[in-house]
Amino acid sequence: MQNRIQSEIKKGGYMTKSTSKIYIPAGTLKTGYNHICDPDHHPLHHIRFGRIWLPQAGDRWEHSCADHEEVIALLSGSAVVRLESGEEFILGPRKDPFAAPPTMLYLPPGTSYTVTSGESGLDAGLSGAKADPQGQPFLLTPDMIKKERHGAGTWGRKVYLGTVGDFPIQRLMVGETFNRPGQWTSYPPHKHDQDNEPQEFPYEEIYFYFLKPKTGFAIQRVYDAPNHPDARDEVILLRDGDTVLVPHGYHPVVGAPGYQMGYLWIMAGVKGHRTYGQTTVDPDHQWLTQVEPLIEYD
Repeated sequence: MQNRIQSEIKKGGYMTKSTSKIYIPAGTLKTGYNHICDPDHHPLHHIRFGRIWLPQAGDRWEHSCADHEEVIALLSGSAVVRLESGEEFILGPRKDPFAAPPTMLYLPPGTSYTVTSGESGLDAGLSGAKADPQGQPFLLTPDMIKKERHGAGTWGRKVYLGTVGDFPIQRLMVGETFNRPGQWTSYPPHKHDQDNEPQEFPYEEIYFYFLKPKTGFAIQRVYDAPNHPDARDEVILLRDGDTVLVPHGYHPVVGAPGYQMGYLWIMAGVKGHRTYGQTTVDPDHQWLTQVEPLIEYD
């Protein structure tokens, strides 16, 4: 058995976290911005992502979007975001990602702003993608964010669509997904890495994970169609605060029984293209989409 596993590792059949280029483990947070990934240092073309961590009331962080549009996604806590123009936006409060729908703030390129944390501090995801210098900032409060149910049975999940929709955004689609403990999401396995409209369009994606209790874990497989020029097949053990990059390929996930699991997802493709749901299901598992209505009825 050990020889077979070693053989598979050499062939690329299994990947460990230490050898993966698409897995970024949770690190020790410092006050301010904690950078996680970007196109210059990771297998990405469009998205940069990090975490704003202001643990004490009144902590401040100043930033300029420069040539990126950005989305601040509140994970927990609260904050006031004050723009250089004087305009202010209030984020939260939110106890944790499982307690309430998300709040998201869109900021166009060229925006300079200061984030000041509220009485319980702030934890937020910050995503960005290069965009043209246009647009206006706007706040999406929990009551404004559309919720959908995807899948069926043991792969049914709740999806908050966040910035998906008819918003004046050039590239970023940011949302959240939650599945039941011990069950699957991003299932049946689907991908969005080829230009085959209207069915599929190439969007790279980032998953940032949260688990409750934090001692839980999840497992994700990221694998490509057989004819992909940069084919990979990785299985990754995930814990709270970990990040997985999906530059291409199918990417199903399962959580450990007894633990709530969710993730912040960020998608981006070429400028001006933001259509959610343009995916192709793995042909081996396509039949599952046909039985979903029967499973839900049962």
